[in-house]
This record gives sequence, structure tokens and C-alpha cells, in this order.
Amino acid sequence: MKFITWFDYQTRYGFVGKVVDKILFRPLIGWATAWSFDALKRWLEKGQPPLPTALLAQAARELPQPEAHEHE
Repeated sequence: MKFITWFDYQTRYGFVGKVVDKILFRPLIGWATAWSFDALKRWLEKGQPPLPTALLAQAARELPQPEAHEHE
């Protein structure tokens, strides 16, 4: 499975905005997108949920369960 994305936007704040976009934003957005699609691919192909989902599920299993009360 292969995902392809494309970002097409214009920056604001003139020259400074273009420099910040080129050095920081585009690489960060590209990395975050690749990471999230990689997590989605593993979930779809291997049934391995993304780490935050797995951690939340594990934490929920470890919470003390409320005691069941019989209603009379």
C-alpha cells in the first residue's frame, strides 16, 4: 500500500515567511504526514493500531473496574 500526498499553499509574511516555511514548516509537515500514513498503513496491513491508541487501550484495561452492585 502506498500513500501519496501533495501540499499546495502560499506563505504569508513575505521573505521571512518563505524562509520559515522552507526550513521549518514544509519539512515538519512532510515528516508528520509520512509518520501518520505509516502508522495507518501498519494498522491496515498488520492490525497494529497507532501507538497512542494502543497506549490508551492498555491504560483503560489497567484502570480499576467499578464493582457491580446488585439491585434488590
